[in-house]
Amino acid sequence: MKLRWPLGLYRVSGDSMLPTYKTGDVLVGNRWGRPRNGSVVVAQFGKPLVKRVIRIESDGRLWLQGDNNEASTDSRQFGAISPEHVEAIILAKLG
Repeated sequence: MKLRWPLGLYRVSGDSMLPTYKTGDVLVGNRWGRPRNGSVVVAQFGKPLVKRVIRIESDGRLWLQGDNNEASTDSRQFGAISPEHVEAIILAKLG
């Protein structure tokens, strides 16, 4: 069994979450929580993505979008994702 620490640090890359988060921001994420509508999450979907949960589908899958629609690759391109792809729920920005 792989032990996972409850908290993780994540660095933002790209402009998809502007103005909330910008490139280089360091975020603290809870790896043991469950996302809700409005939560910002780190999802492993090919590469780590920081996105906001816009809605939870009836089948439990998550619809993710960036806060900056013009610069975001998100569920509008790849569809809703399984909650298994969520690595952490963002709690705070450091600094």
